Amino acid sequence: MGIAFALKKLAGFAARKVNYAERLGEQGLPKLKQIGKSKNGLKVYRGIDEHGAKYTVSFKKDGSPLKLVKQEKYKQNRGYMTTEGSQTLVRNYSKNEGLYIQRSKTDVKTDLSWLGRFFKPGDTVNYTSKSRYNSASFDKFVDGTSQWTQAGNPNWKWTLHERPGITKSVTENKYAPDWQNTQTYFELNNFKFPGGAVHNGRIGFDKGISPLDGEYLRRTRVNPFGDYIKIDYN
Repeated sequence: MGIAFALKKLAGFAARKVNYAERLGEQGLPKLKQIGKSKNGLKVYRGIDEHGAKYTVSFKKDGSPLKLVKQEKYKQNRGYMTTEGSQTLVRNYSKNEGLYIQRSKTDVKTDLSWLGRFFKPGDTVNYTSKSRYNSASFDKFVDGTSQWTQAGNPNWKWTLHERPGITKSVTENKYAPDWQNTQTYFELNNFKFPGGAVHNGRIGFDKGISPLDGEYLRRTRVNPFGDYIKIDYN
């Protein structure tokens, strides 16, 4: 009797786990333990998988999923740099939206040309990014922002803004009060503007101030070997 009951309980748990995976659209779910219940019937569960990823899941009173949050940490050692970071995946079923968030810290170990500049041993680069998708199933990318900064150096920052077909890059450099530069470029990949114009290519702008030139604004090709904006109005 005891063995039959235990087997029935295990079968019930396996069925619930499969049911959770189907309802949440997330495979490889760990065992989830209920950690809270609100007055309106909202239930919250939590679990940790075999790789250390933490899951927090909430369901409405009727059993439909509300939100899933998966958090995991990672560490990479490439010899010339060590990176520690975290990744967070959010499936928001009530808004039918997906979010992917990443944060990391990279310690440079050797002289290194990276991110369009030079770093030396002991430098630390911080990275943050947030990407949004049009559904909890992450079917289509909507927009995202990524940013790199250097610890202890407020005079440099690189930011990327992305949407389907278009990327905006902004690099800020401040060497002195009278020597500053902001480099901006737009990269287009079959990007369609209102009216039907389709654009491809890359174009950049340099804006700043220097002791020799004073204030300036220059239109530039980011790649001097033929990168250009192509416009098709048909």
